[in-house]
Amino acid sequence: MGIQGLKSQLEKHGQPKVETLCVKPDGEIPTRRGPNVAVIDGLSLEQLMYEKIGADADYKKGLALHSRLYDETTSFIQALQGTGLECTVVLDSGSTPEDIPTMMDKHYRTMDRGTTPGPTGYLVFLQALVDLEVNILHGLTGAKPLILAHCLQRSEEVFALLTRDSDYFIYGVQRIAFIDDVANDALSVTFHVYDCNDTWLKWRQQKAGGYHAVSPKHRAQVAVLMGKDAPASQQGGAVAAVPSPVVAAELVMLQPIADDLELDFFQVDLGMKKFSAEDLEKFTAQVASIMEETAQAAQVDEDALCVSPKTLPWVQPVIAQRLQKQVVPREVMSWAICGFGICAVYKEEWGFLHHLQTQAAANLFTEAGKRPIYESSAADEIGVLLGLKEGSETPPAWFDPAVHTAAAKVVDTPGQAAMPKKFPNCLRSFCEVLMGSIMLEDDPEYTKHARGALLPGIEMKPLAVGTVDKMMSAADKVMSVDVGSSLSVSDWNEIDHKEVVAKTKAGASYRTMLEIQPWEPSSGASLDEEKAFAWFYVQRRDIDLYKKLAKQCFEKRYKEVSDDKALAKEVGLVLLPPSASLAPPFNPPDPPMRHWTRGAAAGGFCENGDDEGGVAQHSKDSIEEDLLKLKGEGKHTLQWLKAVEKSTPQDMLFLRRAALDGGPSSIEWKVSKACWAALGDHPKRTAFEDMYQCTNKVVQSSQGGKPMRHKHQEELLEMVDDHLQKMSSGSKLPLHMILSTPTGSGKTFSAILLHLKVLRELHPDTVLVYSVPTKQVLKRVGQECEAHNLVYWTAAKDGQLHQVRRPYSIRTRKPPKGAETGQSGTMKEQLDATSLNGRDLRDRGHGKPGIIIADIHSTAAILEVTKSELPTSTFSARNVVLYFDEPNMGIHQDPDILEVVQRIVGQLPMTAILASATLPSWSRLEGWWKSCPMAATRTVISQPPFDLPMSTLSLFDANATHLRPLNPLALFKSHAEFCALTAHNERLRILLLRHFTARQGNDLLGVTEEKPEWLALQSNVRTLRETLEPQLRHLTQAQFNQLRTKWASSASGGAPTAAPRIQDCLSKTGVTMVATLDARRVALELAGYGDQEKWAEEVHKVKGKCRAGARFDKKASKEKERTRKDDEDAGPGDGDAPSGGVELRKGVHVTAEEVNQCDDDTLVMLTKGIAFACSAGAEAIVKRLYQQALLHIPEKATVSKLPPIHTLVVDYSSVYGTDCNAVDTIILMEDLGEKLTWEDHQQFLGRLRRDGKAIYLSLQTLRKAVIGTSSPMELEPYGAGASAVGREGTPSTTGDGPFARVQTELLEALSQKLEPTKMAQELNAARKELGLAAGDMASHVFVALLALALPAPAKCSDKHTSLFASNASDKERMKVVQIKLQKYGAVVSAFAKSTADQAKVMKGFADMCGERGAYAGKGGARLLPIVMHTLKVAYDEDVLTEEGIFAWAQAAKKQEEDDKFLKTATPFITWLQEAEDDDEEEEDED
Repeated sequence: MGIQGLKSQLEKHGQPKVETLCVKPDGEIPTRRGPNVAVIDGLSLEQLMYEKIGADADYKKGLALHSRLYDETTSFIQALQGTGLECTVVLDSGSTPEDIPTMMDKHYRTMDRGTTPGPTGYLVFLQALVDLEVNILHGLTGAKPLILAHCLQRSEEVFALLTRDSDYFIYGVQRIAFIDDVANDALSVTFHVYDCNDTWLKWRQQKAGGYHAVSPKHRAQVAVLMGKDAPASQQGGAVAAVPSPVVAAELVMLQPIADDLELDFFQVDLGMKKFSAEDLEKFTAQVASIMEETAQAAQVDEDALCVSPKTLPWVQPVIAQRLQKQVVPREVMSWAICGFGICAVYKEEWGFLHHLQTQAAANLFTEAGKRPIYESSAADEIGVLLGLKEGSETPPAWFDPAVHTAAAKVVDTPGQAAMPKKFPNCLRSFCEVLMGSIMLEDDPEYTKHARGALLPGIEMKPLAVGTVDKMMSAADKVMSVDVGSSLSVSDWNEIDHKEVVAKTKAGASYRTMLEIQPWEPSSGASLDEEKAFAWFYVQRRDIDLYKKLAKQCFEKRYKEVSDDKALAKEVGLVLLPPSASLAPPFNPPDPPMRHWTRGAAAGGFCENGDDEGGVAQHSKDSIEEDLLKLKGEGKHTLQWLKAVEKSTPQDMLFLRRAALDGGPSSIEWKVSKACWAALGDHPKRTAFEDMYQCTNKVVQSSQGGKPMRHKHQEELLEMVDDHLQKMSSGSKLPLHMILSTPTGSGKTFSAILLHLKVLRELHPDTVLVYSVPTKQVLKRVGQECEAHNLVYWTAAKDGQLHQVRRPYSIRTRKPPKGAETGQSGTMKEQLDATSLNGRDLRDRGHGKPGIIIADIHSTAAILEVTKSELPTSTFSARNVVLYFDEPNMGIHQDPDILEVVQRIVGQLPMTAILASATLPSWSRLEGWWKSCPMAATRTVISQPPFDLPMSTLSLFDANATHLRPLNPLALFKSHAEFCALTAHNERLRILLLRHFTARQGNDLLGVTEEKPEWLALQSNVRTLRETLEPQLRHLTQAQFNQLRTKWASSASGGAPTAAPRIQDCLSKTGVTMVATLDARRVALELAGYGDQEKWAEEVHKVKGKCRAGARFDKKASKEKERTRKDDEDAGPGDGDAPSGGVELRKGVHVTAEEVNQCDDDTLVMLTKGIAFACSAGAEAIVKRLYQQALLHIPEKATVSKLPPIHTLVVDYSSVYGTDCNAVDTIILMEDLGEKLTWEDHQQFLGRLRRDGKAIYLSLQTLRKAVIGTSSPMELEPYGAGASAVGREGTPSTTGDGPFARVQTELLEALSQKLEPTKMAQELNAARKELGLAAGDMASHVFVALLALALPAPAKCSDKHTSLFASNASDKERMKVVQIKLQKYGAVVSAFAKSTADQAKVMKGFADMCGERGAYAGKGGARLLPIVMHTLKVAYDEDVLTEEGIFAWAQAAKKQEEDDKFLKTATPFITWLQEAEDDDEEEEDED
């Protein structure tokens, strides 16, 4: 539990202090000075332990669960105790009756996952705490009140509160560390400790600078607005409908004083028009309640909040004493506190446990204290364990099912007296402890017996340093895919290829690196209000809106200028009559004052205001030029004014961001709202679509307008700099950091940035070793080093030895003749020799590199060398800084890679960064990741993946020859699976959000197309997804089913499109990346290699081009030689004249030399715009063109036409290295897809650096990629999901799909003899539920009416069969159609109101007669003979108009479709056209 989204906001704005506590080497517990109590939220710790165990955290696993849980818990606590901290664990032993519905919901969501630790999980967890002699406190009414009292009253003793619950930030607990971020082992523990007050203050200062505190009332208001992290039904209070809790919280932060919020804040600022005075009263009461809780916690007696015989007088004293100090089932504790417990077992075991618990409950209370006890084992049932005494009432603050769970049914069943034969061992242990815990005699052996039942033969293990786990069995020691980790000779040469380096310098990354400025917290750029006013004022007579804005938004200034002509003249903002004197009221400066004027020539000015028109006024252009000169604030103001001027949908998003930065009272807010009101409906709807685009981001820039580092990059640089400074002062504590940020967030860029901004400038003795498992990324980093002219070396494995090379760019002298080069050796020999050569030949750096780019094998060897080097050595562990990029790449694919990575992490230097988009925190990693045998600060810098580009999902079905879009909910088998996978996995929920389209996201938010509200517009994609995430988390089963059905409909973009071949799935406007095991083979197949006849023709054409190119080159060469002879003093340009080469396709040029080195098939492939990359075997020409596509396709080139190289086919080794901004489609072939891990799939999906489409060939693989499960699932046929159940539970009786549902609804309405108006209303309700557009609905209704002239469908119910015409002749069908259209044609007209809708009706009629699409197999061909008659009746009854019929006919003729129907309908269309022409002639004559 916690405040919804608060943790994310605090992490975004604040920065924790990283604190590492070490354990003494001899095992002695150190004595700590200062705060030394770690207060641990017991529920958070228990949940963390279960999550570490994973799928094995299920009581069905038997006593193995007990052993694993015990080890995990003792390891965590032992590490804390080893640092000298005293641990106080506060357990959530009971709850208030009001919290029971929430508790039940959480429990059954856990059960839906298919795994539950059962009732003994808590017992084993508690036993571990008892064995470690931890101070255990049982909260009487939950853990929170007790934790608050303990932390607030003993703040000077508390080192930190370890929790997952963000609530405690609201209540002002001074130091808080999220328990998931605690990294511990036998040698050290690292905490990320937030200072509560400082974190709140940083958030507020970034929204509105100048403040020095955040009041308790501000915090309480934020808490109530953001709401509890619980379903809306359990939120309570008046604020469940806040449209965007994050936006609401930020607006509170802009409030200057901590005052009660007024009604206008909700109704006007948040757009909650239905928010009443009564709602406000409830909101204010909730805020006051939080503040009161804080005040009470600081004063309350702790003992009154703890479980004890004194606080439980109704419980038998001996049992109450046992509850306080010994291991007792949580169920018994909960019975004793509030009279309710949850039986955490599956239904098959519940019967016997219920019987046993009924016996146990009877012993719990004293005779005078008897009260009822209930339990829940099913979501809709409450069982009775101990009934209420006859004639007595439920005590106060006690569970009453009629009050607290009114929707659940109370059942009183005896249970099952006999123990089932297959009763799990865990539950046998529970039964033994349960019956012992309610014994009325004091048993001194109780603790021993309980431990023996729970942990037979299991002893506490000493805490040890992480060991190298055996991750693969012997049978798995086979490489699945080639990771491509070693550099070859050709790879060395490609790093400093001049053409590639030149193009790297031309790229955006290079320019950004040169200009990038430090990150600074920003409260939003301010507006130059004087210039903005002038801009609106000078245009007030041309644009009414600007006059309105100048008056309303700058009211005071407008009045001053309007009333004071002298002032207006002084600032040049007044229109003067031609005869008026323009002399200023003060002595003019020398030279004379100049005013921009409208009377002067365009772009000019006149002196002293003397111009023929008599106009002395600033012009719009002059104001904009002035703003441009001001940079920072001026640039922002100019951008804002231009957004006002253009008011495109993207501009409206920018204006909305500025409005939220300024707050409701700001000019930005008022102007943005007015511009939105003046906008038409279409651009408004477009804005609500555009807000989902990846371009809708807050891009921070410095005051000078230059790019700014990301916050995580700044934290990285600061932390490394601070650590290196401490080491120079004598610190011996290493820094081992995980940089866990999403794909595309600049992790590789950060490595070069770290060297340039920190290591080279501030710590020149250090050497950055950069490594990554794939050489594709290694080469790219090398090219960046070349482009920035850095002093770097490269290192790679050569057989069993290594080679270290100095690139030519750092050399200043040639080696002496006869000197040996390119020799291999041990890493120690290579480093020494390369250093010596660098010094002797006076390299830049004098034998010391700034960076070593090394493959992982050489990286492991370098780290082995560092262990034996002296501290003063260049390559000592103190001086080497390791930047290990994507360290988990390939470890599940290649056992050799795993072994090398384990060697690297087992000998990390004093400073190491592990950068990956898919590495979890240190606490979630396997032990071998922490196997480096020394105490270390293990920290994590993370960024939640809210900003990832949109990635819509599609499934290519080669058998069905179509491409089917899939909405994210379609990947789940059921709502139960959805809950099981997402309920406790926040990261998965966030990642899912990138797969939602704009329409799907707006459906989740409840945004309607009819009336899009400005206040619902989200200012950036991160805030948007922060708002969507809780909506996704708390989807009910009804919402889940409704949305999944709606999104699968054609109206919501769920209809499949024809795609006979995989080539038909390639992007039409951008670059497509295809991933496979055999990149060259697939590239050739995509180019058409399968059709050998056509391929031979293409080869012939390419050869012809090559011969022509060779002739041209030969001729050019002769001409060049002739020119040289004629003029030996030719200019420098003559010698550089390029050879002709060959243009394979527009933009793809190759040289004659490259042609000679390349086979014909590859050349043909390149003519098709297809290139590939693989670990080995690609020709030089292919590598060059691949790099060209990767680095140098401008964004605008993808708008209207395909780039020269538009398809990149890659193998596994190149997936991680393909960073191309033009990629908008990615396709994963199943040969590779089935082998990838979830982490690999996330990297593949991350290749989309802009909004685009991800296409998979297998549903099972797609499920594994997106939701992390590979269990098989059958996909419903398209349209089947829409036919499940009608609005009143009536199943479709005519087949599957939306049409079947509409037909069933129509038949039901006909059988009820509804009037057309009422019938249209009923059908419209079905339309909304199905998500159908009006035109599609009109088509279905029209066809359904015509189908009444045909025999009844096979699945038709008996009561509907009589409505159809069986075995009718054409004449009889004509009569049926005429009657139905005359009587019910108005129903069709109710949906077909536009020409486009009527054209859809015609298209539906044609598809019915052709038996295509939704109407296939409906027997519609029998309607062809009566087409003319049907059209005539529909026209006469105004169901169809000339415009609709003509629109369809024109489109049908262009597409050359509907041949039979079109031919049959043409005479009627011709007659209609002639009749229209006759009418026009008569009008002309009149």
